[in-house]
Amino acid sequence: DLAAHMNLQSNAEGEHRPSLELNKYNLYRWFKKNKGKEKRPCEKPLLTTAHKEARVAHAERIQALRNEGKIICYLDEKWFYFFSHRCKMKFLPRAEFEPEGAERIRVRRVISRRHPVKTMFMGVITEPIPEQNFDGKISLLRLSRQEELAKGTHRYRFHIDREINNMIKSGDWRQVQDEFDDPTYTISEISAMISLRYELEADIERALCFTYTTHVGERRTEKKKKLLDHETFQGKRIVTVDGIERALTIDDVELSCYYPRGTIVEKEVSCDSRFMTENLPKVGADIRLKMPWIAAEETIYLVMDNAGGHGTVAAVEEYTEALRRDYNVQIIFQAARSPEVNALDLGVWMSVQHHVENIHRTRARDPDSLAATVQEAWDSIPASTITKIFNR
Repeated sequence: DLAAHMNLQSNAEGEHRPSLELNKYNLYRWFKKNKGKEKRPCEKPLLTTAHKEARVAHAERIQALRNEGKIICYLDEKWFYFFSHRCKMKFLPRAEFEPEGAERIRVRRVISRRHPVKTMFMGVITEPIPEQNFDGKISLLRLSRQEELAKGTHRYRFHIDREINNMIKSGDWRQVQDEFDDPTYTISEISAMISLRYELEADIERALCFTYTTHVGERRTEKKKKLLDHETFQGKRIVTVDGIERALTIDDVELSCYYPRGTIVEKEVSCDSRFMTENLPKVGADIRLKMPWIAAEETIYLVMDNAGGHGTVAAVEEYTEALRRDYNVQIIFQAARSPEVNALDLGVWMSVQHHVENIHRTRARDPDSLAATVQEAWDSIPASTITKIFNR
């Protein structure tokens, strides 16, 4: 449109000039020919002179404490996802010696880009002490709160592995009765066989629920019925939507995990004044519990940022005083816009996220499964990794 407008404006009566051809490829070649450079918006925070001076002062204070041999812990929070938005998958064309389909890759997809599956954790670390067989990891706390279910719910995807969930959903679990071919098995015994087949946790095995649909009345209204633990398939009959009565088979049964009303579940919460005042004293207790060789009279320092989610001024004063009074832990707030001065931001969180992406590749995409993977990744980080971060 711009080129057409320029051609129209440049045309003079009685003159014939060559038309100007302007497109994005010509513009790009012209841009490169004139040695143009591209710059994207900087995502790093703007540092003023005051910010730089505050960062230097904070670093000098931490260095002085380390020179004195003081114990310095670091606290921070992070959102975890089952994949990273920054990583790209790389693949090459299929070579002559490779089989057909070797160049295919499985690209992960999300149900919602606006609301991805995620969970937040608060971690606390310090420098490892090999002499005390201490790896430096103090605590990892999920930002959640236990709540009671307001009503009973059925869950059809209850295994941590996504592929096994798909198998169960497709009816693969019904093969357990085919293996034994005995209609006298009770529902409790079938639950045990399913648990062994898919390596289910004990609490999931207890929650397994077997239901079937029959039709009652002249209008053949659907009615869901549950098979109890002591019951078998013998003598059970159902009525189809066509009014035909026949024996109940395992193919008519649906498998789920049923959690009745009042069951305690984990509910994601935000980091606010209530969460911080409830859990910071627990952090102080964990610090003293993990390092019992540190005398109670010796002050331990806890470095954390001053994010808005850490609570109101009154809440900050409350848990700061509680840590100092009960556990002799003194909080040091790091300089503003300086995530590099926190050891967790410096490399621990990236290491955990990397492990999560590798471990959670084939697991279920729900917050509880992701939280279990984060905990597993945290536990797998060796002390040498944390030591390297502190030696930077």
